Amino acid sequence: MQFGDVEEAGREVQLRPDQNRHYAVVAVHKPEDVDIPIYVDIDVMRDMESHALTDTSVELGGVMLGGQYEDEDGNPFVVVTDSLRAEHYEATKGSFKFTHETWQKISRQREEFPEDLQMVGWYHTHPDWGVFLSGMDMFICDNFFNRPLDLALVIDPCRGDRGWFHWVEDSNERIRRTGGFYLIGSRFRKSELDYFAFQLQGKLDMAADYRGAGIAGSISPGGSPVVNIHESKDSTMNHGILGLLAVQFLFLAMISWKMLFGGTTEDEIKELRNEIVAMSKEKTDAQKVKILERALTLSGDKDQLADLLVEKDDLQIQLEDSKAKRLALTSTNKSLTGKNKRLEADNGTLKNKYNKSRKKVTELEADLKAAKESGEGGDATPWWKNSTVILFVVALGFVCCVAGGVVGFLLGRVRPEDDFEEEESKPFEIRAVGEDDGKDSDESNESEKEAGNSEE
Repeated sequence: MQFGDVEEAGREVQLRPDQNRHYAVVAVHKPEDVDIPIYVDIDVMRDMESHALTDTSVELGGVMLGGQYEDEDGNPFVVVTDSLRAEHYEATKGSFKFTHETWQKISRQREEFPEDLQMVGWYHTHPDWGVFLSGMDMFICDNFFNRPLDLALVIDPCRGDRGWFHWVEDSNERIRRTGGFYLIGSRFRKSELDYFAFQLQGKLDMAADYRGAGIAGSISPGGSPVVNIHESKDSTMNHGILGLLAVQFLFLAMISWKMLFGGTTEDEIKELRNEIVAMSKEKTDAQKVKILERALTLSGDKDQLADLLVEKDDLQIQLEDSKAKRLALTSTNKSLTGKNKRLEADNGTLKNKYNKSRKKVTELEADLKAAKESGEGGDATPWWKNSTVILFVVALGFVCCVAGGVVGFLLGRVRPEDDFEEEESKPFEIRAVGEDDGKDSDESNESEKEAGNSEE
């Protein structure tokens, strides 16, 4: 890193910032008694930290402006109130070089500041190298920033570390790193100083906090920040009030736009709630959830929103139960479908049997009709199957039997009397035994035949 000639100015007696009621002072780390007190404006520190984050692939640098003073007791201290970034530089990962154009630009910028604002030191970065002064850094300090109160600041943006260095009277040590430094600002910025000091002490990643543009702390390669240490309380409050009013106006504008173009009224929300309450059982849980989600997007009341969320959770649970039931019913339906298919197969078989039986009945009816027509209207039923014919035959046989019995009875009574009369009219003859046997036998046979004929 190369510089031109650096002007040297004498020390002035000034009131230390920690003894000045106008300033708020916060220590970063622990400054030691042997250290030169270094007071750095908060906006200047932010700008240097932000500059270090603009590019961590090479070394960056710049100069610090302020004053080197003594208090009434003759104790020295340094105040850093501004900084200038180096431009048109040549840099690598481990080196940084000011060009002639860069130094000319810094000189021109210094002319725009008051004469009492002098160059009090320089700063540069060691991206992921740690905080120390290399041989080239010591060469710069020895040749360009070699006054007793000149400072050097090294920032490692990758590790979130930083260190201040100043000259010491001990010839063996020459330059030493301080134990800490002080942040200063308007007394109305005390809380902001405390927070920034906490970040620096905690080695936080500054990239997460200072990435604005056009303001102090910007990481863009803009000009030096404007340091205003005479900011009044009224001005701060006015800016804060205007900011709050702007936020409220935007919020009201968003609500108005939502109500006019994309929102709903309280009556519509009530209708939705009534629709949810009066929802029929035919509505599915999924439809209920959709209606509740619509109500959630339209509702602006936190209490209503909480109630709707509870109702939505309940319906979600019901929906899960319904899904489980539907799965069970689907399984049952599959089983019933299989049974139904088997029943349909059995029904088809029975239907075929029924059709065959029906066909036979139709054929028999046709045959019966044909038989009736062939018998000229007579009954085609066989006579032995006709009940009337059977009754007639039975009655006829009974009558014949009765009649035969009566006739036989009458004939049996008449025949013995006739025979007795004939025997009485014949003469009585006595014959010897053996006489004319043949003749008698013939006569007896003839008499038997005659008797048989008479009986008939």
